[in-house]
Amino acid sequence: MRLYTITSQHSLAGRVQESRPIQIAGGEIIRISLSGIIEQGIVRDPEALLQNLLTCRAEHALESCLAFLAIPMQSGFVRSYRLPWLSKRDRGPAVALLVTEEVPGSSEVLYDYLILEEEKPEHLTILLAAARQEILNQYVTIFERAGICLAGVNFSPAVLGQSLGLQPSEDVLFLLEETEGLQVMLFHGGAPEGFRTFALPGLGTNFATVDQGRQSFWADWEKELQRFLVYFRTQYPELTINRLIWDGEAELKLFAENIAAANYISQVEGLPGGRRYRAITAYADLILAKTPVLNLWKSVRQKAAERQRSQRLVAVLGIVLLIGNGCWFFLQHLTSARETQVQMLERQGEKLEAEAKREQD
Repeated sequence: MRLYTITSQHSLAGRVQESRPIQIAGGEIIRISLSGIIEQGIVRDPEALLQNLLTCRAEHALESCLAFLAIPMQSGFVRSYRLPWLSKRDRGPAVALLVTEEVPGSSEVLYDYLILEEEKPEHLTILLAAARQEILNQYVTIFERAGICLAGVNFSPAVLGQSLGLQPSEDVLFLLEETEGLQVMLFHGGAPEGFRTFALPGLGTNFATVDQGRQSFWADWEKELQRFLVYFRTQYPELTINRLIWDGEAELKLFAENIAAANYISQVEGLPGGRRYRAITAYADLILAKTPVLNLWKSVRQKAAERQRSQRLVAVLGIVLLIGNGCWFFLQHLTSARETQVQMLERQGEKLEAEAKREQD
């Protein structure tokens, strides 16, 4: 099994290993890098994206395939909510009302939620994600033209939070090193409460230049990260970060330890190496393991499935009606023929009776 991912990040010269398949449980991932086509979750060049999808299908002889999108947080929001305990029947309407309050406006909003913690009859903690449908429709149109069915849409930070297996009330700082810079995410349980991207601007695609630029940016990134944490501590006085997780090269370990020491973070953990594109591989692992994940496109697929079932039901009823009408006309014709025969036999019987009576007289 192969999973194909699309990312807006640039491929840097010299990083040859990034174009190789990434092995995961049950399959492999092949990355398609797009430059200037997708930016901040918005498709800037639809025709170029369409051609890339068609080329991918042709190169790998894909007859049919499903697409699972991991989009950036700029396209919507993911947040955890602590609600009074509700029965399963009442959760849907309550979440719909919550989405209406969070995303005002007349445009269509797609949303989904997961249960993070449930204590009956005390409270219910959910992870809620929402995005406007018009943002996702741009992908659907292109993917449908390429012959690819959109099966799921999730947010990259939500995928990471879920894959890390965080406790519902745990505050964790996550550092992810990428070729273009450093991603910083603050999680409360599985919910990304805040994120920042510290980029390497204007370095082009020269591998050596990127490494030199990264080393010169460590000090600046540390200052920016401290401002990031001060802001969230001001907004959330109850914020308590006791754990820092980092994923990247060896240089990031020293950076993470400095951040932990400056902010009194007791636990510093590095994720196992050997995997690039943490969000992509985490998403693939969750899908292949059939783990429940957020899926903003689920309601649209459900409505489409219901519409197809309704169409099939109407078609079946139409066929049954046609067959019933045909049977009725056939029986009606047969009954009419039998009535005609009965009338003829009755007349013949009357005639015979009359002749027999004459002979008897």
